[in-house]
Amino acid sequence: MQTGLAASAAMAMGGAAASAGATPAPVAPARGGRVKQSVCAWCYGGMKLEDLCTMAKGLGIGSVELLDVDQLRVPASLGMTCAVANGPGGITKGWNRMEHHDDLVRK
Repeated sequence: MQTGLAASAAMAMGGAAASAGATPAPVAPARGGRVKQSVCAWCYGGMKLEDLCTMAKGLGIGSVELLDVDQLRVPASLGMTCAVANGPGGITKGWNRMEHHDDLVRK
């Protein structure tokens, strides 16, 4: 999974590097700043958060989402953000279910 993000980027840039197993060269962030890309850490569950953030930053991605509070320091140490963090209930008992809202507000 560690090369999944790099392979995806390489495929988007033509596929040759990804099919050969090579790591693509770092991609410069898009100019103009209109499009902001991010990744969700849980999609790369087999990858260490530090490695994911380093790879994402090298690809011009500025944010890693759905992190727990104790994980927020990792992207911050690289000048990245976490625009949407996990809440106290996680996804199974989180803000996505109205019946959990009152309990989450109390937490």
